[in-house]
Amino acid sequence: MKWQKVKEAPPFFVAHGDQDRLVSVENSRRFTEHLRDSSSNPVVYVELPGAGHNFDLYHSIRTEAVVNGIEAFVDWVQANNKRI
Repeated sequence: MKWQKVKEAPPFFVAHGDQDRLVSVENSRRFTEHLRDSSSNPVVYVELPGAGHNFDLYHSIRTEAVVNGIEAFVDWVQANNKRI
């Protein structure tokens, strides 16, 4: 897959279940690595053990943890004057 430069990409929070059968977890790993290598903005990657593609479809401990993580990330980005 050919990637374009993403220096102007906004901050990213990427969450992916390691049991996703629809989209390969390796795609998210490569995407995140590419963002980190080329973007000046922060990139957070969370890989959820045992989670599938629709892990966030229903309320669960995993969903709650990801929502809390996203909220903390957004708060940090805003507090550090990063572009959203």
